[in-house]
Amino acid sequence: MTKPFPIRCDRARPANAAVVFINWLLSKERQLVWSKAVNAVSRRVDVPTDHLPKYAIPNPKTKYWDSDSEVASVTIPEEEKVLTEIFGR
Repeated sequence: MTKPFPIRCDRARPANAAVVFINWLLSKERQLVWSKAVNAVSRRVDVPTDHLPKYAIPNPKTKYWDSDSEVASVTIPEEEKVLTEIFGR
């Protein structure tokens, strides 16, 4: 699942422009446009998903692995076991 990410705008002039831009980018309307453009679910729960294929919508009862986090970059023992079973190393 692709996630939206803020863009670094620390040199914006006027200084408030960066805040206004991020608020606009993360608004419900813009997140719907983004979701349709990349065919992915927005992190905002109030953004409709009716335009997405069923397989792209996360099931709230399923536990997912967040592969985009820094923590996910470290291999855990459970993951090592599965990888060893699959690849034999």
